Amino acid sequence: LSTGKEIQMIGGHRASVYCCAVYSNDTRAISGSGDKTLRVWNLSTGEEVHALTGHGGSVHCCAVFGDGTRAISGSGDKTLRVWDLSAAKEIHTLRGHNDTVSCCAVYANGTRAISGSDDNTLRVWNLFNGEEIRTLIGHFGRVNCCTVFCDGTRAISVSDDWSQKVWDLFTGNEVYSLGGHCVPVLCCAVYANGTRVISGSWDKTLRIWDLSTGKEI
Repeated sequence: LSTGKEIQMIGGHRASVYCCAVYSNDTRAISGSGDKTLRVWNLSTGEEVHALTGHGGSVHCCAVFGDGTRAISGSGDKTLRVWDLSAAKEIHTLRGHNDTVSCCAVYANGTRAISGSDDNTLRVWNLFNGEEIRTLIGHFGRVNCCTVFCDGTRAISVSDDWSQKVWDLFTGNEVYSLGGHCVPVLCCAVYANGTRVISGSWDKTLRIWDLSTGKEI
């Protein structure tokens, strides 16, 4: 990023790559593809470490746990899968969504995950037993992106319904909804201190929001 130049090209998937995530120690990355696989890569050499197979549809989202031992992925097969990255084996299959799983995020402590789907819902999962804890209902369009606050108390999601919703993860209730965009909202990220969020949309803009007031900055 200091030069803006490409360091290396990594190839191996047999279809479009839809998602990727980097391990916290920056030594490896994981990617998901329309070829129904995830692949783990050595970022020093660009070589494939192993492939993770099991999904029955395109892999649309993935996230690596903070300690780098596990990953989670979501797919067009309506499931999420939790993976042991050292053994390259599936640990759990998470079932509950009724359509493509479009986004997922892991709590900082690695105990739970949240996912969003084309079925307009978000779901919170127990990662020890693979069971669904609760469903978050409120969007009227596909959920395109979701992220969990660092303290694990809240999450935010964005949708084709033009909205961004902040959720209380203890109760499953919507805290408030952020307006502003007039077309589908595609992505979002929360500041590390949890005070602001930035969102991106089909309207070609990014917007920054004060999460204490729910107002655009």
